[in-house]
Amino acid sequence: MLVRTLSIALPAIALAACSAGETEADTSNVAVPGVAEATPAAAPADAPAEATLESWIVGTWSFDEICGSSDFAVVYHADGAVDNGGQVGQWALEGNRLTETVTREYDLETGNLTALDTPLTRSYTIVRRDAGHGVIRFNGDDIPILRC
Repeated sequence: MLVRTLSIALPAIALAACSAGETEADTSNVAVPGVAEATPAAAPADAPAEATLESWIVGTWSFDEICGSSDFAVVYHADGAVDNGGQVGQWALEGNRLTETVTREYDLETGNLTALDTPLTRSYTIVRRDAGHGVIRFNGDDIPILRC
């Protein structure tokens, strides 16, 4: 929505700046800050931080010091799907609290995904260190994670 608003507003502002007029007409371009003021009002103050953490967690993560040093990885998809080392389900983020609901898991004997009778639910606190490093706090332990 913001991109659509900006793609309409910016060309209109550029055209207004090119039009011949008095200095008062130039003053009307001061309305540009009004567009910026409307943007924060459209979203709650805490939404950008949550959206940033949500977009940051999307991707493939390893608990190893080097990606690929084991077959174990966690993949958080943008659509809310998760594959956590063969356990598959959905993830959701509320603040810095990530909850996984596992509904299927790989059967090691058959290699097939099997539906669980009762979904497994686990929650972690997510701490972002930088673009490629973070920490999962789970049951009192800090577990480093590395983006792959």
